[in-house]
Amino acid sequence: MLRLSCIIFRNSEGKILLQYRDSGAPTCPLMWSFFGGVADSEEETVEAAIIREVKEELDIDIAKEDFRLLGDEVHSEESERHMFLFEYIKPITWKDVEIYEGAGAAFLSKEEILQMRDTTETAKYFVGKYS
Repeated sequence: MLRLSCIIFRNSEGKILLQYRDSGAPTCPLMWSFFGGVADSEEETVEAAIIREVKEELDIDIAKEDFRLLGDEVHSEESERHMFLFEYIKPITWKDVEIYEGAGAAFLSKEEILQMRDTTETAKYFVGKYS
């Protein structure tokens, strides 16, 4: 089963940082989604995966005590996947991040995320449920 770790970062206004996936993304190209990714191996914990992915994608060093699990669910659309959604517990600003993956990023309100046509269904679902 694929274990996918994603994270919600918020700014001081409560807006959520989403990634705009580039045209070469293996899934959901040219869509807004969370930062994160798949655990590299059975031995890599979902917490270790999100720490690694955040460093790779945003150049932020986070520790396990910097985030909490909001929820996890098993989805069986095209393939079985277990998605873990984490939340970073401190607000961030543009000065805190460097975008290394995707075509861009933006801080968006819950309402904007839920209304945009180019937001992934997974992001809409989790934002609607946990924000």
